Amino acid sequence: MMIREQLSQLLDLGKKDRQLKELREKQKTLPQKANEAKSAALDASVRESNLKAHSKELELKRAQLDLETQTEKGNLRKWEARADKIKGEREYTTLMSEIGSQKKAISDLETRSLQVMQEQDKIKKDLEAAQKALAAANTLYQEEWSKVESDMNALSAELAALEQSRGELSKSMQPSLFKRYEQIASKRAGLGVAVLSKEICQACKRTVPPELYNRVAKGEVLESCPFCQRLLVTENLGA
Repeated sequence: MMIREQLSQLLDLGKKDRQLKELREKQKTLPQKANEAKSAALDASVRESNLKAHSKELELKRAQLDLETQTEKGNLRKWEARADKIKGEREYTTLMSEIGSQKKAISDLETRSLQVMQEQDKIKKDLEAAQKALAAANTLYQEEWSKVESDMNALSAELAALEQSRGELSKSMQPSLFKRYEQIASKRAGLGVAVLSKEICQACKRTVPPELYNRVAKGEVLESCPFCQRLLVTENLGA
């Protein structure tokens, strides 16, 4: 394969890779607002889930406290019934002390239950607010995505076509040349070719020797930029 043809292929490959890079960057930035809205919706969803889980925990905790309270009240009734039958002062005093402790335990349980109820009320309000926020966030995401959906679909189609075209071009190139290009591109932000214009490498903006520029422009050599190491081509290739 002639050097001029190889340079032409490199020029075409470099153009395709620059286009691909620009399209991929656009693919990232175009839906920025939609992605931010989606992130907000996900955060709102997580908050709602956490609040629901907390609400369930409180429900179980309150049920447990109610059960313990009922058990303690049942025990208290037994102690009080027994106290009515006791005649000895010493045993009666001891029993009344137990009854007092039992009442305090019940009071503590009821206080804890009340605190749980208050927390449940707060969680309920927080959950309602979180659900409203989630609905609003989902609506915003849908609105933002609808604004860019058609552009994103067109962009995806353009990328697919360009990637296919690049693949076909790479198969027509000499394997060693394409491998060399790929090795350079992997170290130079995905671009292995630099265009020379008026003896200036358009990638690194450094001036190359005039004789090097002339040889590349005439399609006589495959050379790399002495500064950024990208393969050098010119737009007109000596035309």
